[in-house]
Amino acid sequence: MVNRNSKKMYAGFVGILAVSFLFAFLSVSYASQDELDKVKNDIWTKGKRWVAEETEVSKLPDHERKMRLGLLKPLAASPVAETAETPPSEPLTGSPPPGFDWRNFNGINYVTGVRNQGNCGSCWAFATTAALESNLIISSGANTDLSEQILVSCGNAGSCSGGYPTTASSFIRDTGLAAESYYPYTTTNGNCAYALAGWQNATSRITSWHYVGNTTSPTLDQIKSELVTYGPLVTTFDVYSDFYYYGGGVYQQTSGTYQGGHAVLIVGYDDVGQYFIVKNSWGGGWGESGYFRIGYSELDSIVNFGDWSLAYYTDATPPGITVATPNGGDSWAAGTTKTIQWNYTGAPGTSVKIELYKDGKIVQTITSSASIGSGGSGSYSWNIPQTLAAGNLYQIMVTSNQNNSYSDVSDGYFTISAYVPPTITLTCLNSAGITWKRNTTQQITWAYTGSPGAYVKIDLLKGGAVVKTIASKASITPGYYNWKVPSKQAVGNDYKIRITSTTSSAFTDTSDSAFTIN
Repeated sequence: MVNRNSKKMYAGFVGILAVSFLFAFLSVSYASQDELDKVKNDIWTKGKRWVAEETEVSKLPDHERKMRLGLLKPLAASPVAETAETPPSEPLTGSPPPGFDWRNFNGINYVTGVRNQGNCGSCWAFATTAALESNLIISSGANTDLSEQILVSCGNAGSCSGGYPTTASSFIRDTGLAAESYYPYTTTNGNCAYALAGWQNATSRITSWHYVGNTTSPTLDQIKSELVTYGPLVTTFDVYSDFYYYGGGVYQQTSGTYQGGHAVLIVGYDDVGQYFIVKNSWGGGWGESGYFRIGYSELDSIVNFGDWSLAYYTDATPPGITVATPNGGDSWAAGTTKTIQWNYTGAPGTSVKIELYKDGKIVQTITSSASIGSGGSGSYSWNIPQTLAAGNLYQIMVTSNQNNSYSDVSDGYFTISAYVPPTITLTCLNSAGITWKRNTTQQITWAYTGSPGAYVKIDLLKGGAVVKTIASKASITPGYYNWKVPSKQAVGNDYKIRITSTTSSAFTDTSDSAFTIN
């Protein structure tokens, strides 16, 4: 039996606890609001170009905010900083383009979805994993969600208390990461033994990684050049408390206290707006759908944006398809058979779809599935419909059936001329009084229009009946055939020659007049 005094004491304790929680919550809320008001005021007075607002991260207690970071700078771990490699190729020569975004390069998105590291200082794992995912799309077309938890639990590069992007990059190079399903993210340090068996045999890797510009503090042009050359870049910066309130625009540090280092992924830039486009790991509800823009100015501010930037490289040939024929200027005729040709690199798929366009609009699907080919090239024999309208604004598009990102269209327009019915016409023995002597060589000649076929059959007729096949399969293209009249050929004055396409007996002609053999 519980006495009444015990119940009162318990109720009092619960009440005090509830009041304490409420007081703590209100304290955090008021502190957060005061901080937000100051950030907004500083943005206004300093003329910055970004919007501050309460965010999912800014609402958190201070110690949980800092757990959204987690960078351990390579400078503090010199042994792992030495594993960088010499860039395998020269970065982009000349001036980089005025704007670039790997989320929309030639209409293709090479950046995977925004992730959320949660209450774990694993930004270093998310940034490097995101770089590998983008590198795979660029090099092989594989769009894969890879396991950050394998990096946290097995990579020996860090933990939820922070980690080194350089060591993580070496692990990605030497061991690689398996798909998310092998070890889903747990927001904890985890244990490598909990990963699915066999993950080491199902990993994706990079060939090498290196510091951007071979320096710890690359220049603007070095970052832009290597971003365009190699793909999205892992980078770092120092976070101040105003950054938690980022809601949009071009971030420039305005106020607040130093919170720690953070690793993120640069995916693009814009010279007109003077900013980088960056993928964060705080979920899609923060910032600009999980991204933020940061001014070029922060390369040289206390934020130190861009320090320790890393580029990934894979020597696999990027997949691609290029139309070779027709590619502009060709002239094909309706009713004929022509060969569409293309070249490919890497592994864009096993089959392609071929479509006909006219003035930028699809006319027909020539074939929904043709083999990709072999050895880097493929072809398809197209029987051009006789009913296809004549015109000079035609193009061919070839697209992978396995990944429609790999596609190409003729560089220029080609012409299709109107259908001309095929004909074959003998151009010899068409007048009366011609005599061919036995044991002499005579030339049988003909002309043709359209595409009656590649070969012809030549018959000798006497009195309207076939008495001899002179040639069962003669090439149509020379337009003639040399026939040695047999020495024992019966004499007569009622001979004729008939020529017929071996493709279709409808294409035939017989000499207009009889001739004599004597």
